[in-house]
Amino acid sequence: MRAIVGIRIVKVKYPIPEENVEAFLDLMRERRRGQSRVGARHWTLLHNLQEPLQWTETFGRPTWTDYLRLNHRLTTADRELDESVLQLHAGHLPPQVTLLIERPTSSDRQSDQPTPFFSHHSPWSMRT
Repeated sequence: MRAIVGIRIVKVKYPIPEENVEAFLDLMRERRRGQSRVGARHWTLLHNLQEPLQWTETFGRPTWTDYLRLNHRLTTADRELDESVLQLHAGHLPPQVTLLIERPTSSDRQSDQPTPFFSHHSPWSMRT
């Protein structure tokens, strides 16, 4: 199996009711600091103008191993923060997580395709 090359991007979508937005933004400021502490790069928080309840957190990880280690580096305070964010979240399902990989479009990229991280038929496949 060939290593997957490229920055790994994590997107987490949160439906947040209007009455919870200010508290959500306060918690996400703390979350940004926590994510940066454990190695997240280019952290952003986006608000969907077409779906006003929709907020999307994005950040990059340099390798898949770094992404997989993420949960092992979280402190008790990080876990409590995650739980606080979930309290503001609308709906019964957890936030939607999407994993992406940045791929080069230059002509010098390798022509063979990498082995997929998730099988198309895997029950663990992420939705977009």
